[in-house]
Amino acid sequence: MENPPHPGEFLQTEVIAPNGLSVTEAAAVLGITRGTLSTFLNMRSTLSTGMALRIEKAFGIRMDSLMRMQNCFDIAEARKRAGEITIPRYTAAKTT
Repeated sequence: MENPPHPGEFLQTEVIAPNGLSVTEAAAVLGITRGTLSTFLNMRSTLSTGMALRIEKAFGIRMDSLMRMQNCFDIAEARKRAGEITIPRYTAAKTT
């Protein structure tokens, strides 16, 4: 997937908004601060295992699925910056 969604974007559009929750209310449900949730929803932080577990317990979305979503997002972001990293391909030294 070239542009997978960030799990924060997914949580906002698929859980928080459809349930009519404010960020403050959703943060209270998750037992975290509003600022922490806002940072995550605005894609300025990554999904931790602790946050994934809180989301699973509160909203029933499997932690495994959320962590895979974060991993796919991270891989896509790294691929976008691949041109910035110049590393020559390793080749084993030939022995005679």
